Amino acid sequence: MSVTDVSSTASVQTTMAQTSKGASALSSDFETFLKMMTVQMQNQDPLNPVESTDFAVQLATFSQVEQQVQTNDYLNELSLAFGKAGLASQAQLIGRSVQSAAASEYTGGTIELTPDYSADADTHVLVIRDDSGVEVGRRALDGAPEVINWSGATDDGQQLGAGTYTFAIEGYATGELVSTTSARTWGVIRQVQSDGTDSALILENGETVYESEVTAIR
Repeated sequence: MSVTDVSSTASVQTTMAQTSKGASALSSDFETFLKMMTVQMQNQDPLNPVESTDFAVQLATFSQVEQQVQTNDYLNELSLAFGKAGLASQAQLIGRSVQSAAASEYTGGTIELTPDYSADADTHVLVIRDDSGVEVGRRALDGAPEVINWSGATDDGQQLGAGTYTFAIEGYATGELVSTTSARTWGVIRQVQSDGTDSALILENGETVYESEVTAIR
C-alpha cells in the first residue's frame, strides 16, 4: 500500500468518525454518506483508484445500517406503546385487594392471613414482627388452617396495638425448626407505577408490592 493510500484511508476514517457519532445521524442525514464518498474520491490514488464495486458495497452497508436504525426506532416506539397500554389496563386494579407477603396495617378487628406450610413440619407457629422487623409475638397454630384470622393476640395473652406488622410461619419437626415461610395478607391498591419491566402496586398503607409478588386478586 502506498503512502497516498495510507493518507487516503486515514482521511476517510477520520471523516467517518466525525460523521458517525450516532446511529441517528446516519438515518437522518444521507448527505453525510455522500460527503464521505466525495472525500474518499478526492484523496484516492489516481494511479490506483477505488473500484466502483467498493462504492457499491459501501452504499449497501450504509443502507443496511440505516434500515437497522429505523427498525430499532420502530421497536422502541412499539415497546413504549405497549407499556402505556399495559399501565392503562393495570390502572383498573386501583381499589382492588391483592394478596402478598407485604406488611399489613392492623387497626383492630382481625387480619386475614393465608399461610404457606412446609410439608416437612409437623407443628407450626405464627410469628409476628413490627415494622422494624422485631419479633413482637407468637401464636401456636392448631394444625394447619387454610386461613388464619389474627385479632392482635399473642400466646402470652398480650394484645398488640394498632401498627404495621408482617407475618411468617415457622415449621417444626420433632421440636426442631425446619422451615420459615410466609403468611400472606390482603391490601388495597391505591396507585400503580411501572418501570417498564415490572409494575409496582402502592397499597393504602404505603407498602409497595410488585406485580410478580401478587398471588391473588379480589
